[in-house]
Amino acid sequence: MNEGRDVTTEARGEARRMMEETCADRAEADLLSEETQASVPEASPGPPTSPVALVEFPADDVSRARRFWATVLGLRLEVRAAGEGRGWQTHAGGSGIGLHERGTGPGDRFSLPYFRVADLPSALQRVTASGGEVIHPGARWAICRDTEGSPFGLAAEDILGGELPSAGEP
Repeated sequence: MNEGRDVTTEARGEARRMMEETCADRAEADLLSEETQASVPEASPGPPTSPVALVEFPADDVSRARRFWATVLGLRLEVRAAGEGRGWQTHAGGSGIGLHERGTGPGDRFSLPYFRVADLPSALQRVTASGGEVIHPGARWAICRDTEGSPFGLAAEDILGGELPSAGEP
């Protein structure tokens, strides 16, 4: 009979530890939320839009990769226009999907999301001030790493309303 009490006591103790950890996690999350809200500038007025400009995929076999994405997502990847860099990309509006032959550059090892930013130099300063790293700076786009080492790109909005740059062109 003592064995049953020991198991019950142990289970209650474990439940109590889990509740305490959860409460501590909640308190930490609340604190982080307050800190984040205090340090994030007000959003610009207008409808919310996704900042994702492009997701770029390097490929060892470009034909195979084009067939894959066309089949999986029902997208047409067209040869990039002048000024868009090398490779293929969607041109249907909204967030784009890009594809290029894998090479040795910073955008050639991983799939990268590119986020639109209004002011690229300021965004790069925010990356480093927040603990991230700028791997490949550029005038029109840049490749960075977040605090956890995950790579991503930033793409400057074209103030004339034209197309955003792709990974293949700085």
